[in-house]
Amino acid sequence: MTVEKTNALSEQTEHLTENRSEVLKEQIRLLYKQTWSMLAVNMVVGAALVAGMWPAVPTLDLTLWYGYLVVVFVLRVIIYSSYERNASEHNLKLYSRLFTFGVFLSASAWASASVLFFQSGEFQYQLLIVFVLTGMGAGAVTSMYTYKPAFLVYFLTANTPIIFRLLLEQSHIHTILAGLFVLFIYALCFFASRINKTFLDALNIKFENISLVTKLREQKDEAEKANHSKSKFLAAASHDLRQPLHALNLYASILSGNIEKPQNKKLVGQITHSVEALQSLFNALLDISRLEAGTLVPERRNFRIEPVLERVVNDYEADARLKGIDLRIISSEIICYTDASLLEQILRNYISNAIRYTNSGEITISCHTEDGHVKISVSDTGIGIPEDQLDAIYGEFFQLRNPERDRSKGLGLGLAIVQRISNLLDHKIAVSSVCGEGSCFSVTIPSGSTSSYIDLPRASVEWMQNSSRKNINIVIIDDDADVRESTEALFASWGCSVYAGSTPQDVLEQLKKNNSIPDAVIADYRLRGGRTGIGAIDLIKSQYDDQIPALIITGDTASEPLQAIQNSGIPLLNKPVSPAKFRTFLNSIRKVEESA
Repeated sequence: MTVEKTNALSEQTEHLTENRSEVLKEQIRLLYKQTWSMLAVNMVVGAALVAGMWPAVPTLDLTLWYGYLVVVFVLRVIIYSSYERNASEHNLKLYSRLFTFGVFLSASAWASASVLFFQSGEFQYQLLIVFVLTGMGAGAVTSMYTYKPAFLVYFLTANTPIIFRLLLEQSHIHTILAGLFVLFIYALCFFASRINKTFLDALNIKFENISLVTKLREQKDEAEKANHSKSKFLAAASHDLRQPLHALNLYASILSGNIEKPQNKKLVGQITHSVEALQSLFNALLDISRLEAGTLVPERRNFRIEPVLERVVNDYEADARLKGIDLRIISSEIICYTDASLLEQILRNYISNAIRYTNSGEITISCHTEDGHVKISVSDTGIGIPEDQLDAIYGEFFQLRNPERDRSKGLGLGLAIVQRISNLLDHKIAVSSVCGEGSCFSVTIPSGSTSSYIDLPRASVEWMQNSSRKNINIVIIDDDADVRESTEALFASWGCSVYAGSTPQDVLEQLKKNNSIPDAVIADYRLRGGRTGIGAIDLIKSQYDDQIPALIITGDTASEPLQAIQNSGIPLLNKPVSPAKFRTFLNSIRKVEESA
């Protein structure tokens, strides 16, 4: 026998032993629960029998018999009180025997009555005794079926003597009565056994279910711990792995700008392309993992939809223009109620897919209200989706017309993420398509309250500057040396004066030493010592100008920091940040400088 089988057998034996103990405990508990009702019936029926037999049986015999019944009553009350005070898993068998002993004493009283009170030639008194014994016997089935030994001791002890006493009469009718009593005993024992078996089966199932529920709860706790560990790992991985990837992306961009030979430029371009593919896969897989782990907690609020649409379109407008596609918004002043960040992620995946599968024409983002909901649709004039593949598009790594898994055509995770987010938010998503004509993807969300809502940051911010200096002073605050140095090198390659440090105090010292005024601040969200980029930006602004343009970059994906950044109103870029987005940020500052 293998070690695994031995362990399994040992666990099964231990489990059965534990179940038997729990079953016995429940049996004894229910037995003792019936004590007071059984004793009350014994005393009341005993008194009725004494009253019925009073004319035919000597008073002393009746008195002694009932006195014995009272003594048994007291003894059983003492046993019951002891059980209530001292019962435990270790003495269950003792109290089962004590209960059975008490039952035997009560049964012996009724057995003696069938002999002592039996009146030959007085048929009515005989019938009274038979009636009392059958009634008490039937009552024993309902009160003691839970524990078969106690029932059998009581029933056989109380009812066997009357059979022999009836046979001693040696008459036809008494013989028939004795035979019927035998059948009565057999029938009640049979039914009591069946009821007892059903009861024990029910108890075993009950405790089996309790055991399974306990194990399930333990496994659930273990799974939750594993999920918690997974969540911590994902948070750490998201932040720590994004840092070098972010730095690598920036260094590749700097290298590209400092190489003149065409063959070297091509090589750097391939490196950049690989970094971008890795970045895209990394972000998608982390999004999938976070959604599967259940670590995302939606932050629903009332907000205007238009700034969200403008921000998404602004980020994809350049990609659409490169393909000659017109990307436009048709919207109105609509208020919706959902998690703005997660809704934005759905729309980004919709628009990214639309651009990928549209070669010419237009992509339209529209929204309208219907029945208390807002329906946002992304329509394109692309290649369309075959009807038999409309359900399959939400699967991981599913892509149309990409059997060779060309990374330039995407990863096939965008719509899988959309479906998981929609399930999390309980939003309805839909798709309709005609091959060769285009597709329409939509998401339906609850309408918001017009009496209380927020305006989220828009795509472009009109930075206010007080000077017209051509040289741009960029402040960079990041406690990761690689990220800080790569960002510093990138902006320096664009002709900026860069003041970089791991804390805002480091940067302030540099600015004062050079008598410089910052034109923009870029800060990582998570800094050392529990500080945040929001606090660092606020400190810089407090020393110079509240209108200084600022940008938060972060590798965090947890909902709490993302919500804090959103509440601050500071624009956010998730690491790894493409140089193009930093260039857009820089250009917005330069435009204001030139127009000032």
